[in-house]
Amino acid sequence: MWYCHWSLKYSDFDFRGLARAKQAFKSQNYEDIIPACNEEIETGENHKMEALVLRATFHLLLGEHNKALSDLEAVIENEDANVKVMRVKHTKSLIVFAFV
Repeated sequence: MWYCHWSLKYSDFDFRGLARAKQAFKSQNYEDIIPACNEEIETGENHKMEALVLRATFHLLLGEHNKALSDLEAVIENEDANVKVMRVKHTKSLIVFAFV
């Protein structure tokens, strides 16, 4: 009998842009999320709005409120964006946006 064991990490695959950001989130590699979103925003067209929302979320978590606001304004002002704010929850230290 033959046995094969693969030990693969997400870095072993060629994820780019938003796919890389989502995989980084799943693997708790949070420091890679903003750079991956940047890549999607600069080079991608299909998921640019979703990448802006995700990047804005992590800017908020890092306390970079002006950067988060800029990203969210870009989404809100984009007429082609299929995104709407469903709920805004504010606590003492965090504002959470739920998008559809």
